[in-house]
Amino acid sequence: MKKTLFLFLMIIPIFMLAQQPKMHIKLIAGVNTISFEYRTENVTPDVLVGWEAGAGLRISKKKAFVEGNISYINHGLSVNINGETDTIFDPFSVRINSLEFPLLIGFIPIKKPLFKCYIYSGLANSFILRGRLSYQGESIKFSPHEFDLHTYNLGWRF
Repeated sequence: MKKTLFLFLMIIPIFMLAQQPKMHIKLIAGVNTISFEYRTENVTPDVLVGWEAGAGLRISKKKAFVEGNISYINHGLSVNINGETDTIFDPFSVRINSLEFPLLIGFIPIKKPLFKCYIYSGLANSFILRGRLSYQGESIKFSPHEFDLHTYNLGWRF
């Protein structure tokens, strides 16, 4: 009798869950743009286009989900300092390569076969791997600690 009661209590929760969690594996590829806002005068940054690629894992149950991704991101900016200062610089550009690990939690308010709407938020961990500075036709590769850049950045994504 005790064994039957124990089995019954173990099997009931399985039938009470109408939907088992689903796991989705995804590949990410995209284009990004960046511009940098300076607090000095006479600096006009250009918008540069970069690219990103990665993979992700989403575990969802009904309309809620948890997601983790890994992305390789190549982005940068180009700066042209105009002439009202004592020294005139030629335009230069900086490209940064980084890895990003966002951890997201979200909700799907609209879930139709042809259209889904995702609302999510979470932490985005970013690690700068290396960079390249181009000035007057020369390229210099650098690591973040050579220019006192933070190698790790934590952001909030929504």
